[in-house]
Amino acid sequence: MCRGFDCCLCPRIFNAMAPIALPLKKIDELVDWTADQLSKELQDALSCIPALQMRSTNHGPQTLICHDMKGGYNEDRFLQGCSKNDAYNFIHWHSIDLFVYFSHSFISIPPPMWTAAAHHNGVPMLGTLITEGKEGEELCTAMFSSLSMVERCVASLINISRYHKLHGWLINIENKVNPVAIGLVLVFLRKLRAGMKTISTDSLVVWYDSITHSGDLRWQDELNGQNSCFYEACDAIFLNYSWSVDKLEASLNYAKKLPLQKQRSSLLLCAPEKTTHVNVPEQENNDCAVSSGNSPLSISASSASRANVKRNYPYDTASPHAAHSDKNLLMNSIELETETDLKEKRPPLTSGNLPSGSPEETKVFVGVDVFGRNFYKGGGFNCDKALEVIRQHGLSAAIFAPGWTHEVLGCSDFPANDMKFWRLLGPYMRERGPASWPLRSCFSGGRGRATYSQGKVIDPNPWYNLSRQSLLPNLIRDFGEGRTCILDETEAFEGGSCLLVQNSTDECARFLLWNNCALPVSPARVVRVDAAFRWCTAAAAGGAGATRALLSEIDCSLTLAFSTEVSAGVEGQTDQWTCGHWDCPAYDGFINAVAVTLPPRTSLKLGLLAAQ
Repeated sequence: MCRGFDCCLCPRIFNAMAPIALPLKKIDELVDWTADQLSKELQDALSCIPALQMRSTNHGPQTLICHDMKGGYNEDRFLQGCSKNDAYNFIHWHSIDLFVYFSHSFISIPPPMWTAAAHHNGVPMLGTLITEGKEGEELCTAMFSSLSMVERCVASLINISRYHKLHGWLINIENKVNPVAIGLVLVFLRKLRAGMKTISTDSLVVWYDSITHSGDLRWQDELNGQNSCFYEACDAIFLNYSWSVDKLEASLNYAKKLPLQKQRSSLLLCAPEKTTHVNVPEQENNDCAVSSGNSPLSISASSASRANVKRNYPYDTASPHAAHSDKNLLMNSIELETETDLKEKRPPLTSGNLPSGSPEETKVFVGVDVFGRNFYKGGGFNCDKALEVIRQHGLSAAIFAPGWTHEVLGCSDFPANDMKFWRLLGPYMRERGPASWPLRSCFSGGRGRATYSQGKVIDPNPWYNLSRQSLLPNLIRDFGEGRTCILDETEAFEGGSCLLVQNSTDECARFLLWNNCALPVSPARVVRVDAAFRWCTAAAAGGAGATRALLSEIDCSLTLAFSTEVSAGVEGQTDQWTCGHWDCPAYDGFINAVAVTLPPRTSLKLGLLAAQ
């Protein structure tokens, strides 16, 4: 029989009174956080989070999802799931690079089920630190009151990341910050970034475009001298949504010139090691100005400004000792020269013509507000227009609140609306396929009308638990006229859904499930393929199906070719589900694509596909 899945996909009891995941709301909750506070139920949920599945590399513009829905911590907060099977689930992992869990609480720690689903599909998970309004100002006053407080906050965030298996943080400070505290804000970012690298070299600290270097809450909607010091302290920046095409061009030009500007600033402004303070003359454009080299960090405000804020702030965090860091990774960020050359002409973007982008360009994530608040072309089903112009500039994108398809348009039509939304974005996203063995999917979307195991109902109750989501294929692809490939929740082989594949044409049809893979193979190994399927077409239901698994060195693909003829290789049927396995001699290289083929005028349900 076909093999089942790991503990995270086994049946569980769903109880609305079960323990829940919660954010941290106060500074004391952060600085006093220890692993001893984790409940047994939370430890169990965290233990079921798999290691991050390896995927092929994306060298071009990235796509980040920022999940903000109804304030956060909804049905997803239940550690063992719940019975609301029409709750929001995300299934389009194949074309995104990062997932941020967002709420308006101080520290948003992603519920374990989200991290499990992301890791099954090879996507790193990030939490969020946010401060807003008057309460946010108080939090910032406490966080950046001293170097020791900064270090305690950083240590807690790193420990939380380690236990919750996070790959980074979005830092969103949306309130005024005292100018003399900016030095410690930058130290905080640098220390957090360095600490996260000890967990994973691929970790990310992302800065949200909100405050300026002077501490004012003034969104820039672009990368410029007002926010570049924060950008340089982090791995990337998430630009606010109210951008224009001109601001995209400005961000691109600024990012492209940063490597040269670093060298120039280092030569002109690097102070001797004994220098403990760098006074930067005030400029009309009020650019970021940060000491470079190995000297201690200091941000210089004007004398009048400094005198005004000292009376209301407990520490002068612009002093050398308060702002000292073991390793200064910052540079002097000053306004870049205006580019006088003609703007680069870029061809219209298609799915086969993604601009490669430079490392600096891809660190700039342009905000895409799906709710369309003061946003280019209005959001919603027009987000593809925004994504098109972003990609034309070779920049990365941060899609905010894609749960709009569920929250606003409703749960009854959610599958169709969600598919429509992501299909519009598809041409501007780069698919990433699996890059490590085993490849295994039961096509479970993390919810169901009942729980299935080996094709049998073991619990008739509806459920929702994203921890039980499996590796999922690309379903927004255009399979061609008369060909459909969707998740079907009417039945399953394992979990709560299966893959319904339909070919209503008069020709054999190929359905590409995963593309841009990098699965290593060699002549010394045999690839074992397991599958569970059930024919839906009456004419095919009588035969077990002469299915073959084929490895092609010509197009570097693994194909499961279904046939209605009876042949060997099929083990038997389980309540109308047919299970089989095939051994494929391999070649030297990589498998880049995984597909299935169907005969003319047939349809089937694929309940399990595994290869190793």
